[in-house]
Amino acid sequence: MRHFFQIRYSALSLVLLGGLALFIGWHALKSYQNYRSVKIEYDSFQERIEKLEARTQELRADVAFIESAEGKERLLRERFDVKKKGEEVIIFIKEDESSEEPRSALRSFTSYLKNLFGF
Repeated sequence: MRHFFQIRYSALSLVLLGGLALFIGWHALKSYQNYRSVKIEYDSFQERIEKLEARTQELRADVAFIESAEGKERLLRERFDVKKKGEEVIIFIKEDESSEEPRSALRSFTSYLKNLFGF
């Protein structure tokens, strides 16, 4: 039994046990880092899946509406300016400010002189 305690407490066995502990600790740390990176990526994919599922539901609702009679009519009216018999369509056109021609300097000066002398 005494021989066992001498081996157990020898410097070589302590160094080997310390090295083994460091080896196991190092690999445990690497495994934990790997777990964290996989967990972050997994959460990112879960979030993306939820967004895509919500978008899929929106698109399904849009398709269902477009396939209905009311949806087809609205789509035709919006895209192709279709109207029923007896209906009148009013189209509003936004007036561009850039459609006015810039006044030339000579015109401005002559109109100024006309206004000044009352011609």
